[in-house]
Amino acid sequence: MDQANGYTQVKQGGVRMQPNLDGWSIVVAGHWNFRILRPEWIIEHLTDSKNVGIEIPISNPSLPPRFRFDDLILRADGQRLVVSPESTDESVLQRVELVARKVLLELPHTPVTATGVNFQFVEKEPDADLLRIFKVEDTAALADGGFSVQATSIQRRLESTNGILNLTATLSEDSDVVMDFNFHLDVTFTHDAADFLDSAILGFQDRACRLLDEVYASSWARPLTEGDEDGTE
Repeated sequence: MDQANGYTQVKQGGVRMQPNLDGWSIVVAGHWNFRILRPEWIIEHLTDSKNVGIEIPISNPSLPPRFRFDDLILRADGQRLVVSPESTDESVLQRVELVARKVLLELPHTPVTATGVNFQFVEKEPDADLLRIFKVEDTAALADGGFSVQATSIQRRLESTNGILNLTATLSEDSDVVMDFNFHLDVTFTHDAADFLDSAILGFQDRACRLLDEVYASSWARPLTEGDEDGTE
């Protein structure tokens, strides 16, 4: 039993999926006036904290800044509002959700087109069972044509009663397996996006983890519970 990023990794068939926080976020697509997002506005509308960090890209200071507070990162680039967690703790994920909803409700006239909740998991030592999903029929023919496959991605758009899941499985050039989950909804109004995100992020996280376990049976990833803190089950 290993622990990383607030998760329990349980070895099954040689595979351990681990969360990659670079791929965890809530995104709202639209036309955002990123100049509204200033430390004083954030303190007034989004957080009780008085400590809001601001980061400006050194290579291009004209790019919009990003803001750090409450163990999350907030940024907007004109086309997207992005709120990302800095840990997988449930309380942090809930704050990410709360901040995204507060922005939507505080700026109700912002034109929006879609929203999504994203998770990413990585396996650096995939076993044969997991690699089997990337064995597509044209691989041998491509090799005969003088091509070497450097990376393979399988994208699926899945629909259920709970909405759309865009699921991407990638075998990278480094032989890592990357699983990307995007729980998606097309929207027209900010209140529709806020409703979609209301008490949603932990449920989507659980669905992603269950899919890793039940569909890709050699993989397992789940949040640590209080009884797991000592690494026991």
